[in-house]
Amino acid sequence: MKCLLLITAMILGSVGTLAAQERHGTFTYNSMESGPNRAFFEKQRNLPNSYSRISTDPFSGEASGPVHQFQIRTGECGNQRDRGDCSYNAMRSELSENNHRGTRFGRIQPRQAWYEFDIGFPDGFPFGPRQTRSYYLLGQWHNGECPHLNFGIWGGRQSHVLHLRTNQIIPGHRHGDCQPADLIPVIDLREIEGRWAHFVVFIKWSTGDDGEVRVFVDGDQRVQYNGRTLVPEYTGRNHFDFGIYLAHADSLNRVRPATLYYRDIRRSRRQPPI
Repeated sequence: MKCLLLITAMILGSVGTLAAQERHGTFTYNSMESGPNRAFFEKQRNLPNSYSRISTDPFSGEASGPVHQFQIRTGECGNQRDRGDCSYNAMRSELSENNHRGTRFGRIQPRQAWYEFDIGFPDGFPFGPRQTRSYYLLGQWHNGECPHLNFGIWGGRQSHVLHLRTNQIIPGHRHGDCQPADLIPVIDLREIEGRWAHFVVFIKWSTGDDGEVRVFVDGDQRVQYNGRTLVPEYTGRNHFDFGIYLAHADSLNRVRPATLYYRDIRRSRRQPPI
């Protein structure tokens, strides 16, 4: 009887969260609205002085609107306040969506939404054989425990491909409860290295098979995914993080420095120009 009540409560909680998603998120946000009580904030585990906003286009050298610049460095992890990444041989420089309880941005995403951003990989960005054995996460919709979806580079020193990954909870797994589910190739990064690439992403958030993700890069559709887009155990939280997170390096002292650029991260209920 107790088990039945618990299952019923979980189902009702999930339905309530999805109903809230239907009502919430009618605004459009812009990532340049950052700082205290703004749309995005620097993550506590960031390397010191690893994030900055610059006003020069890193590819043309001309003055431009604000650009997010993220950097990681050899041999460093965490900071004086939070050393948690060190246990994973990890380092990060990220912004996180400010959707904690009590803010006007809420704790979840709309039931479905369009996301767009420009991302810039400088020539020589250390992926594949240019980087020590590790993996990158470069943008993720997170719940604080196990990301719902993330963009990243997996496959160690053999991979040049940006993937989209869904995740799942497998209790008792020897590598931790949060495990990959689907791994979907998006684009070979050598195609977009040394310039801005424009991403448009449509997501219908769901714990069932009616979920959907479409990814467009520079106007070309690269992904059509249908299936679960939420981790069912953690539907009550969903925030977007972006920047560089490098994890499970074979040695922090062998990590090659990297710089990544983002600009104009937006979310809207309406489809933007593709």
